[in-house]
Amino acid sequence: MAVPIDDGLAEVDRVAFRASASRPMRIGVHLRSAENGGEPMPWVRSVYLDSTPRDIVLPLEEFRTAGDVDAGPPLDQVRALLFVADTVNAQTGTNGRVIVSGVRAERVAE
Repeated sequence: MAVPIDDGLAEVDRVAFRASASRPMRIGVHLRSAENGGEPMPWVRSVYLDSTPRDIVLPLEEFRTAGDVDAGPPLDQVRALLFVADTVNAQTGTNGRVIVSGVRAERVAE
C-alpha cells in the first residue's frame, strides 16, 4: 500500500497510524524518495502487527536505509510512504490481511 506525499516530510518528525493484522506478522514501513539519479531510495522501519488494533508512532529518525547510505532519509525529498509485506518478514506462499487506517505525519509539540 502506498500513500503519496507531495511536499516531503521536512516539517514533521514522525509518522503515525493505526494497524492490525489477521495473524502475527512483521511488515516494513518505507519512506521513498527520488534520489541517486532518479532511483527510489527506501528508508525502512519494521513494525509487528497482530489481531489487536494499535496506534503506532514511528519517529523519522528511526528509519534506516535499505541500501549502502548511512544518513537519515532526505525528508524534503520523500514522495511516498509504503506499507510492505515481503519475503524478508514472511514466507513465500503464506497469506494474511493487514488493516491500516488514520495515516498521518506529525510534529511533536515543543
